[in-house]
Amino acid sequence: MSLNNSESAREYYISKVGSIDNLTLRTKQLEKPKANEVLVKVHAVSLQYRDLMVVKGTYPTPGPPDMVPGSDMAGEVVSVGEDVKDWKAGDR
Repeated sequence: MSLNNSESAREYYISKVGSIDNLTLRTKQLEKPKANEVLVKVHAVSLQYRDLMVVKGTYPTPGPPDMVPGSDMAGEVVSVGEDVKDWKAGDR
């Protein structure tokens, strides 16, 4: 599958660290993966205790701004960056 400019995805992100109530749903335009990245269409996700710690700000290493929590997920590879060798579109 190739990406076009009209493709978007919904995601829950951490709008502010401190509470699970700060998980915010937004629609975001999909971007072509960078050279070493893989774009995955997520079919299922499970939030773990680690994710709760990240959301609350108690995990030892802080996440990046607007982080999308998800320590455990399953999906299908949609596209890969030019330097990715071990994955291809369609892999699960």
